[in-house]
Amino acid sequence: GACECTPCQNGEICVPSSNPYGQPECISSPTAGRKFTMMFLENLNKNSAVARFPDLEVYMASAGDYPTTIRVDTPKDSCWGGQNYEASGNDLTRAQVPNDCMARIQGQEFKAITVTELNDLNLVAYGVNKETYSADAFLALPDQIAGFYYRVVNWFPLSDTSIGTEFGIVALNDNTQVTIKLVPGSTRPAGISSDEFTITLDMLGTY
Repeated sequence: GACECTPCQNGEICVPSSNPYGQPECISSPTAGRKFTMMFLENLNKNSAVARFPDLEVYMASAGDYPTTIRVDTPKDSCWGGQNYEASGNDLTRAQVPNDCMARIQGQEFKAITVTELNDLNLVAYGVNKETYSADAFLALPDQIAGFYYRVVNWFPLSDTSIGTEFGIVALNDNTQVTIKLVPGSTRPAGISSDEFTITLDMLGTY
C-alpha cells in the first residue's frame, strides 16, 4: 500500500507494508525511526582482578534539527524503572541503564530495552557496554525495519578457545518462532542436541 505520508519528502524512504507495525510509513533513513528495541548480551569477565560492572549506556540523537522527547524503559523487567529524556536538535543524549538489565542466562528472559520518541519524530540510537570483554558498541535499528532472516558472523580469539561467541534475539510480537541454524561442527548451547533448533518468544522476550 501507499505510505501514510505519500509522497515521501526530504530524502525520506517508505518502509513497506510488511513492517511489524502494519501501515507503511516514511522514515528519514534506514537507521532512523521512532521506536527501537534492543538488548545487551551477557559479558563473561574471566579476570576477577579487573572485574567492573558499569552501567549500560544508550545514546540517542535527533535525526534532524529539532528537539525530541524520548522514553527509555525496560517494560517487562524490573531491573529498571525507565526514564524520560529531552534532546535538542543535533545534540547527543545518554541514558545510563543499570547493569542488571544485561542478559544473564541462556534461554528466554525479558531484558528488552525500548527507546521511544514520544512526539512521533525520528531519532537514531546506539548502545555501549564498557564492561571488560564486552562487545563494546552497536547501532540499533528501528523497529519499523525489523526483518525475518539474519546471518550472524561470530569471532573468538584463537588464544583462548574457551571464550564462546554469542548473539541475541529480541521478539517484537507474541508467539514469535525463530529457527536457529548453526554451522556444522559448532559447539551447541547447553541442552541443544541439533545444529538446527526452534525457539518461541513472547513480545519483548530476549534469548
